Amino acid sequence: MINLATSRMLVIAILCLLFPQGAKSGQRIVLTEDGTAYLSKENFSPWDQHTLLDEYSKLFRYDPKTNIPTLFILLPDYQKCNGVQNISIDPTGQKLAFDIYCELPDKLKKPNQGDFERISVIDIKTREIIINLDHGCRFAFSPLGDAIVFVNDYPGSSGGEGAPPPGYKPGIFIYNFNSKIKTEISSPVGTCSFNWSGHDGNIYFTDSTQHIFRYDVSKGQGSLVPYKGIYFSPDGKYNIWDFDSGDRDDVDAYPHIYRLSDQKKMTEWTNLILKKSGQWPPPKSSRPSMDFKFFCEKLESAVFSANEMNFIFDLSKGSIIGKFSGSIIGTNADGSLVLINPIKADNPQQIDHSQVKIINLLDLIKK
Repeated sequence: MINLATSRMLVIAILCLLFPQGAKSGQRIVLTEDGTAYLSKENFSPWDQHTLLDEYSKLFRYDPKTNIPTLFILLPDYQKCNGVQNISIDPTGQKLAFDIYCELPDKLKKPNQGDFERISVIDIKTREIIINLDHGCRFAFSPLGDAIVFVNDYPGSSGGEGAPPPGYKPGIFIYNFNSKIKTEISSPVGTCSFNWSGHDGNIYFTDSTQHIFRYDVSKGQGSLVPYKGIYFSPDGKYNIWDFDSGDRDDVDAYPHIYRLSDQKKMTEWTNLILKKSGQWPPPKSSRPSMDFKFFCEKLESAVFSANEMNFIFDLSKGSIIGKFSGSIIGTNADGSLVLINPIKADNPQQIDHSQVKIINLLDLIKK
């Protein structure tokens, strides 16, 4: 007979498998400090749906001076490994990582085995591969860019439909680029979501019920902490809980802002965003359309997407100081430059994935 504790852990495990998150999409660094962006077919698709396989294996470089994306790299083994997604640059702007799917050679395949996943890290300057992390599928760079934390998984694991590929080992790992050492770590709350926070250099993990585990990389140990979320403002004064996994229709499953000193829930702040986005009063039977995207350090602000609009919320003043439209792809290291897919000129209800645009939040606030 399954007890309540076991039942709870089974539910959490299922939710995490169905809705896993590493670094949030909005928090991914895709822009260098000069405004050069790196993207893939995941967020730049000027072709029709019947594209060649190699289109899914291209990384593009977007130069704001020419306003034209050009080919940056084509994976050398694209016939076996393709599907580039989740591109992210490390905070130093020197390395770039992404997820890909790789096909197992027929001679190594066993019943129910299919593809395996891989995280590739390349040197932006030389375009050479630094390391391939086979079976890695979700990741986050360290704040200094000297390491990467990642989770191993394989296609079909969530539904029990696939068998583990050869060499697969489940777990959470940290790879240090300087020492070239891979270290396995553990999290008692699982890996529904995780964030390597710049405010203190620790890695934070959470499950679907707001249990937070802090892993101190310098000490190689961690503990449960009484925080509510895993995303911390750069000054460490606020943290944000965002429902990255589980039942997205949960009526209370939208971002909540907490003051770190006493963990006060800043309800009036999220209510203000809901009001400005035309969602007041909040729906009684479904989740409001609202997501946390990223922090902008220079503006002391957090950016939220709500009801097809992006709002810049000043955490030092408790007020909305700007807004912009478009689907957020990622930012530069400090969050002052944002790469978006703009809305279509002839249909403001749809996103134009054939175009990308850079928005400077500092200039936007000055206008």
